[in-house]
Amino acid sequence: MMKNLLKVGRLLPVILLCIGVTAFAQERKVTGKVTSSEDKAGVPGVNVIEKGKTNGTATDLDGNYSIMVSGDATLVFSAVGYSTKEVAVGSQSVVDVSLAADVTQLSEIVVTGYGTQEKKEITSAVASVKSEDFNRGTVNDPAQLLQGKVAGLSITRPGGDPNGGFNIRLRGISTFGANTEPLIVIDGVIGASLSTVDPNDIASMDVLKDGSAAAIYGTRGGSGVILITTKSGKAGRVNVDYNASLAVESVANSIDFMSASEYAKVPGAKNFGNNTDWLDVVTSPGRSHVHNIAVSGGTAKTTYRASVNLRDATGVAINSGFQQLNTRLNLTQKALNNRATFSVNLTTTTKDAEYGFKESLRYAIVANPTMPVWDGTTTSATAGGRFAGYAERDIFDFFNPLSIAKQNKNEGKDIRVLANIRGDYDFDDFVKGLRLSVSYSQQDESDLRGQYYAKTSKFRGFGRNGLAGRQTNQRNNKLFETTLNYVKDFEGVNMTLLGGYSYQEFFNEGFGAEGGNFLTDAFTYNNLGAALDFKNGLGSVYSYANSNKLVAFFGRANLNFKNNFFVSASARYEGSSRFGANEKFGLFPALSAGVNLSNLVTIPAVNSLKIRGSYGLTGTQPGDSYISLQRFGPAGSFFYNGSFVNSYAPVSNANPNLKWETKAEYNFGADFALFDSRLTGTLDYYNRTTRDLYLLKNVPVPPNLASQTLLNIGELNNSGLELSLNYNVISNSNFSWTTGGNFGTINMKVNKLTSEELPDGDTFYLAGMGAPGQNAFTLVRVKEGTEFGQLWGPIQEGVNANGTPKFKDLDGNGSYCDCDADKTVIGNGLPTLTFGFNNNLKFGNWDANFFFRGALGHEILNSYRGFYENTEGTTVDNYNVVNTKYYNPAIKKAAVNNTHVEKADFLRLDNATIGYNVQLGEGSMINKLRLYLSGQNLFTVTGYTGIDPEVRWADQIDGDGGGGPGGVDPFSPGIERRSTYFTTRVLTLGLNLSF
Repeated sequence: MMKNLLKVGRLLPVILLCIGVTAFAQERKVTGKVTSSEDKAGVPGVNVIEKGKTNGTATDLDGNYSIMVSGDATLVFSAVGYSTKEVAVGSQSVVDVSLAADVTQLSEIVVTGYGTQEKKEITSAVASVKSEDFNRGTVNDPAQLLQGKVAGLSITRPGGDPNGGFNIRLRGISTFGANTEPLIVIDGVIGASLSTVDPNDIASMDVLKDGSAAAIYGTRGGSGVILITTKSGKAGRVNVDYNASLAVESVANSIDFMSASEYAKVPGAKNFGNNTDWLDVVTSPGRSHVHNIAVSGGTAKTTYRASVNLRDATGVAINSGFQQLNTRLNLTQKALNNRATFSVNLTTTTKDAEYGFKESLRYAIVANPTMPVWDGTTTSATAGGRFAGYAERDIFDFFNPLSIAKQNKNEGKDIRVLANIRGDYDFDDFVKGLRLSVSYSQQDESDLRGQYYAKTSKFRGFGRNGLAGRQTNQRNNKLFETTLNYVKDFEGVNMTLLGGYSYQEFFNEGFGAEGGNFLTDAFTYNNLGAALDFKNGLGSVYSYANSNKLVAFFGRANLNFKNNFFVSASARYEGSSRFGANEKFGLFPALSAGVNLSNLVTIPAVNSLKIRGSYGLTGTQPGDSYISLQRFGPAGSFFYNGSFVNSYAPVSNANPNLKWETKAEYNFGADFALFDSRLTGTLDYYNRTTRDLYLLKNVPVPPNLASQTLLNIGELNNSGLELSLNYNVISNSNFSWTTGGNFGTINMKVNKLTSEELPDGDTFYLAGMGAPGQNAFTLVRVKEGTEFGQLWGPIQEGVNANGTPKFKDLDGNGSYCDCDADKTVIGNGLPTLTFGFNNNLKFGNWDANFFFRGALGHEILNSYRGFYENTEGTTVDNYNVVNTKYYNPAIKKAAVNNTHVEKADFLRLDNATIGYNVQLGEGSMINKLRLYLSGQNLFTVTGYTGIDPEVRWADQIDGDGGGGPGGVDPFSPGIERRSTYFTTRVLTLGLNLSF
């Protein structure tokens, strides 16, 4: 026995040496390069994985890779946009691979609700836009990336306010009383704020357009869903990307008004003898610079991407602009033999803004051009001695435009923090194809605002001896979700099942105060305690807090029958604390199906053709919490027992039956690729009916305690056609040209505004014209059984002898009256067609992009013309005269009518970019260097004479003449108010640098 052990002992070193040599021989290094089969260029970011093993890597920017493999290895090469390829290594130490592009487009991966699908499997109306197709130039808002890129998706921002937000509407307006914009989902976080993500960090944006695609999000999918996926790191070498740009901005268009010499010739006009271009006085060229640096990379188990984005912009209006810092970290870690995946996404945004005053632009248009800017006297008609030397007039609704912009402050600071952690675990060892996901996210938003109107500012400040305001708003959103996915392949059938639970909690609070009567302007809004108004009981203070919760259970089943037939069914059962006691929960089902005809029938020139149909039910909840409850609020005071006592009174009635608005939508579509897949496209028809709309209706008192109750009572119908086309015109190694366009029609009808219990109120008259002189005049009619978006008013048929407009007697009783019978529909604020048209060209090292966008069929009421395109103001208040092609000097009285409603069809060169890719020598530490020049809003072709022919989806209501607050009215599209910011043109010089 001992001898045998000694023999083994002597042989042990030999055995170990053999084992080591064998292991060394089995694991070896393989290198190579992955190129494109089209242009033979290296393909970066290709995943290279040893089949059946856990080791893998990714190609660098030149397409090179290096990997350790076993003796009988097979390498799998895969990348988005290319067909996957498997190569047996054999005895080779160098394996070069050429990948063919996947030109069908139908194999593209598309992000859907709670998952992804190949485009060929999609049976709903879903549009996907990748980063290479985004709008270019100076883009400070993520919404701009999609503007004009998706049929049926309207993204508008009339004017060029650097702090202005974008109005986003998908397939028109789906609700009146709740959120009219699509739900935003960022990396799976439902309800995330667009301001938490920088445009440079976005990899793709997917739009769920129809009810069946959005139903998985239940209550908040009624206006559509936009899914945003941010960029992430890839295994392989470390990449450093730096992007920078400098931009100059100028006024592109304003309102045509009289010059000083023209104004002086108007009979009765007050001539002060000066020549002042007020528009030039209150504007100057805007400038901005943007810097983005990102570091990304990783290993087969860990990937990361970290970025910092700095934006500094000044607007064309004095004291307007912002400084914004955004940081983001995306981290993914695999563990437990690659069964578990953990990911963390963390982003912060801080924005310091100067909002300026749109009123300075408004009054610059109507200011007397013969009036001086400065007047230090105290007795002249333009005396400004009391107003720090700024010339002023003692007339209604006028303030020195420069004084507004220079003497006053309107500032704010926004902070956004969004954190998301997610864990996934594959149970393949127990049940093949089963995966569990758990995620938690939290979003915190803080808005701080401050205003100060100087003691010497006639605009709001002088009459209050200085006036300060301070407001803060805090919003918190917590989301917990867990899902279980199961994938199973039967004979010719692929089944994917999803089940999940979601819990979301919201909390909002805020505080505000306003007070005047300061001893000095030095305190501004940072020392409200110095305002004597508070000591004298004249200051105002408010605060609020509210919360609400959403709980949901959801599921989905997708079936793929041999890539020929596709079926998808989903449902979400969701409850909200905002609803009445009897209607807390709602069910939102969806069903869709598609047939890949090109796999079943051979059609000449057709590479792929899929037809599909879907039905889905989505919902909307009210915009406010506690709205279904009986609520009380302050209602003045009354004298009791020798003193005044504060009182409370009902402000709303309880409604235990308040429930979801529901949107039932049918969609029929086709996806196709023709002529060797050079022409690809999508065609959709949709019909959506929104029932149980939220409307605030008058109710009898008693038995009700309050005079109005929020009810589910209305019905709205939207329908339209959408077409998207892309054509690869030329493609070779020296030159390529691709072109594409999208087109969308829309028709909206108000089916119902009443009920059997409340038959009155089938017509609303909304959107007052305002002061001066036209407060009682409404501009919009919403009537049961008619098209939505109607502009309403009298028809002018001449001019009376006294200079007042002569209106047509529509009811035939022999005379005109300012009543409903003598008014009619004078326009519609909604477009019948929206479109975008894109061209991409590459020639050698140069590339160019031209993007046009437009809308047809809508009208806009030009309120500047309705107020000031007459000579009334020259003799009464000495306003300037709006001087468009429609100006008629015989009209001496302002009275809005059909002549102030203009066709606003337009075609705009939204963006033009030309770039040059610098050729870099071998061994250069720089992998990519691109320089570009971009222009935005370069020209607009339109017959509209106002500031901007852009579609107005909602009424941005002016404040009062003293600068009081305005608001937003979704019932009243198609009005250009006097608070509209001038449109701007932007020229950008930038570079893209990669290491």
